[in-house]
Amino acid sequence: MEPTVVDRHFSRHKKNNCPLCLLRNNSVLFMVVIFVAGVFFYNLYPTELEITKMIYAKTIWLGFIGVTVFSSILTTLALILSRSGTKNKHSIDKKIVTPLSFNASNINWGCDIQTTNSSLYSAVDYRRTEHGSFLNPAELSHGQYFLADSDNSSTRIDEQLCLAAIAFETHEGAFIANKEGVIVRINSAFSEITGYHAEDVIGKKASILSSGRHDNYFYVQFWESINNTGKFAGEIWNRRKNGEIFPQWETVTAVKDEQGNAVHYVALFSDITQRKNDEKSIRDLAFYDPLTTLANRRLLNDCFSKDLAKAKRHGRIGALLYLDLDGFKHVNDEKGHYFGDQVLVDVAARLKENLREEDTPARIGGDEFVVLMAAEYTGFDSAEQSAKALAEKIRESLNNNYILAGHSCVLSASIGIALYSGDSSEISSVLRQADQAMYKSKINGKNTITVYAPAEK
Repeated sequence: MEPTVVDRHFSRHKKNNCPLCLLRNNSVLFMVVIFVAGVFFYNLYPTELEITKMIYAKTIWLGFIGVTVFSSILTTLALILSRSGTKNKHSIDKKIVTPLSFNASNINWGCDIQTTNSSLYSAVDYRRTEHGSFLNPAELSHGQYFLADSDNSSTRIDEQLCLAAIAFETHEGAFIANKEGVIVRINSAFSEITGYHAEDVIGKKASILSSGRHDNYFYVQFWESINNTGKFAGEIWNRRKNGEIFPQWETVTAVKDEQGNAVHYVALFSDITQRKNDEKSIRDLAFYDPLTTLANRRLLNDCFSKDLAKAKRHGRIGALLYLDLDGFKHVNDEKGHYFGDQVLVDVAARLKENLREEDTPARIGGDEFVVLMAAEYTGFDSAEQSAKALAEKIRESLNNNYILAGHSCVLSASIGIALYSGDSSEISSVLRQADQAMYKSKINGKNTITVYAPAEK
């Protein structure tokens, strides 16, 4: 059975030594004492006089009745006071939650409850000395009212706040910003990921995390997504407190009022540095030679396809250089595979030093290298002259001594050149032509350059 209003009043005030409650309880005790004492004295001093017995009996019963009436009056007063002071949770029609004070070491949230009879009650006033312990319950428990109208209410409120705090303290970084973009709340994961603590960012713009890597167009799309859909989810590069720029996956959600206006923004993010590194490792294994870090055959095919499309679209000419190291097999067998691998790494480095950014060096196997010159020449003659100049530059660079791991050697390179235009069908045919030109260089005495001229030239 649900306790009555009076029972709730007395149970609530008993621990606080309410004077009215004590008087009411003591009056009942006084009534019992009078009754027991009267019976005791009536039997202790028996008398033959009936009038004396009658006086005793009337005194006992009058005292009993008087105390009972007095107790009833006190009970009625308690009922009136209880009704005037009770906050009935079923009469709530509006909730107003206002942060009374907020700083880095203390949070004081006051929840005012507006009832149907226009009475305003302060129902919740929570303080936590350690920053980061709890959130505003009104923000995380939308539609729930935290009222102190029973003995168990404080326990229920603490449970709700603990659940809210647990939900906020996840492995993901989180912060809450007001409509001006000023940070008002962070969790512990935020500090772990960014290096910023509460005193560093509370009260400051969220742009304190900006890395400067994104342009204005990115932020235009960012706010368009939030304004149109209420949220944004995507990859953002931010800056840690130590200045390191790192990638994160971030979800920003707008918290709106009853009129649909954004009043707060809640951001959740995770550091995806490891994921990006893993993706790069997988991509490197798929598209790059693990020894020299040059492009492999697959990436070379992709780059050639893009250049071929460019050549067709703009009518441009490009070139492909095919290199084979002269005498590398002998060096590799005589000085060991470790020395041979270091020579290949050094060759790759020398290739990179002599190429433009738009050119693509690749290792397609063993001691064979390819250089893809971007299709940007207007005619075959200019493309051929540029290709021969680059090949000569590479040949001279590779002819220098290799001093590695306590050994030294001298190598040269035979180079074949093939030109391609928008009419070329695929890279395999161009590679075959360049390979044939390279073998002619070997036949002609090695360490030379030969150009394969397409039939349509």
